[in-house]
Amino acid sequence: MFEQYVINSETQLRKIIPNYPSVMDKRIKTELDAVSLEIIEHSSLLVLAYSPKYISQDDNILGGGDNGINIIAANKLELLSNKQIAISVDESYGLCGEPLRLSLYFLIAGMGHGLRINGDAHRHGGRYVLDVDYLYLHCARAAVRAELWPQLATVDPVSVKKRQELSMGECLDRASYALLKTSCAQAKLELSPRGDKPGFIQRLDDSTLFIPERPGNKVAVSLRNVLSNPYIQLLIIIPGSDRLLRVSAAAEISTAPSLLQNSSVNSKPAKLGLLLRYCTFEWVYSADLEALKAKLYREGIPKPQLRSFAKAFNEHISGTGLKAKLTEVVVAGVIKKDMRSLY
Repeated sequence: MFEQYVINSETQLRKIIPNYPSVMDKRIKTELDAVSLEIIEHSSLLVLAYSPKYISQDDNILGGGDNGINIIAANKLELLSNKQIAISVDESYGLCGEPLRLSLYFLIAGMGHGLRINGDAHRHGGRYVLDVDYLYLHCARAAVRAELWPQLATVDPVSVKKRQELSMGECLDRASYALLKTSCAQAKLELSPRGDKPGFIQRLDDSTLFIPERPGNKVAVSLRNVLSNPYIQLLIIIPGSDRLLRVSAAAEISTAPSLLQNSSVNSKPAKLGLLLRYCTFEWVYSADLEALKAKLYREGIPKPQLRSFAKAFNEHISGTGLKAKLTEVVVAGVIKKDMRSLY
């Protein structure tokens, strides 16, 4: 039904999403800098995705195998140096074996932008020690579209018992924020947020979903990964629920008109999206996420005293010298324009 609308190459992809400006490559760092350290210090949650480092295409089957993604408290992390991070997780989290590929995504309560850190990890002294490969900042658009923190700080009016009994379809109807895990042909992982109005994840049948792609930084890392390795996982945060929904699937990039039209916001359809086939679903639980939700409800959403994303991004790519001061106004203007272009 949708086969004729599948994008199979980056050439086809770039006809819809123009190539990104080369300055975006400067955002990639190979060690922790002052900006990333500030984000880590103030982070509330850590989304952690993992898979075995040595994995063949035949092993990368649907259902995840030894792959996983979940949410833990950021205080379970310890900085060992600007190139190494130790992560303490108990056996229930499911990490097994070594070495592992890891991708971390840091969430700061009340803030939309985040930080990605990728690398390889070995078990050491009861912990996993991550050797940082590269890291970069991620913009706030997904969290802003999803109204992530107001959603998490609100208690759903239905009872706890009822919330636990919500069907998968009802949860998808409520979902407004998710973390997408992809990997390239070399099995290097990436985590990328997806956020939108509740119900933005379309359920086409019992094993097929569609996620519209909204404007981003044009680097399109996740989409490019899907072109070389279709196997993905999705961790869906559901407002009002004490569970997370983890989806394993085979993804393809689709421009099917009916799917794009159904994703319209303010009469503006998406230009493309991810069609997830052969989906398997698993309920998972994060005590750390639930504890933070309860805290946000009791105490409200904090306002961390951090440099703005524009200032942080500018320093991340240009440092703190004269060049950074000259480019800060320009960068701030570009980001302000981007935040007005959520759809």
